[in-house]
Amino acid sequence: MRSARKISLMVFSLFAFTLLMNIIPIHAQVDPTLTVNVYTKDGEELANAYVEIRDENGVKIDIEKTGSSGTVSFEDLEINKTYSIYVYYPAGYQVWSGDVLLDNESITIDATVDVVSKWTIYVYDKKKRDPVPDAKVFLIHQQNDSITYSSSTSSDGKVDFGPLPSDANYEIIVEFRGKNYSIGAKAIPEDRITKVELPLYRVELTILDRLGYPVKDVEVELWRIIENEREVIASATSDSDGKAVVKLIPTNTR
Repeated sequence: MRSARKISLMVFSLFAFTLLMNIIPIHAQVDPTLTVNVYTKDGEELANAYVEIRDENGVKIDIEKTGSSGTVSFEDLEINKTYSIYVYYPAGYQVWSGDVLLDNESITIDATVDVVSKWTIYVYDKKKRDPVPDAKVFLIHQQNDSITYSSSTSSDGKVDFGPLPSDANYEIIVEFRGKNYSIGAKAIPEDRITKVELPLYRVELTILDRLGYPVKDVEVELWRIIENEREVIASATSDSDGKAVVKLIPTNTR
């Protein structure tokens, strides 16, 4: 009888232990995740930035590129370890660095880098009356001339660049109608808008007939003759008052 009670007690104890094991959670070691959010100086998410992490000995662990939201994550790291983070934009050009101690299973940090999301440049004539369309604008980074950008102005003389590093001045060169104009080195201003003036001028004409009345729709062209070849530099059409304004005339036009 006592044996039966002893067996029953053992069975009950085994059942209770099994039930207790099912109730008490077992915590497995979880590798920490490091998430880096990359932002420009003007607060925009920076896509296509390269984020590199190194261990305490400076050995590169991994490098990844941010997605459209400016975010990248690293896994399979060790907890209670310090990692160095480097951000490059464009590839190979460092714009930020920092250290982080992974003392938690998941850590997110924000990196505001030396990059602006956009720089707008307007190109005008000498008196800022007339925008210059179809001018090609070049930007050359003064600390690393391999970082070069180029684009053409729209009908309102406007061209946008970016994202681009903002830690140095840029040499601005404008190419218009076969001539290059060096604007000099310019820093990206706080409002990220720069207005450029070229030595271009305008000529205002009034077209009259023999009786002194204005003539409408007369096309006026300014030519440059090189080796007996004519090149149209600028043109305009007279209005109802007979007035024609020939714009964006470069100096030394012959």
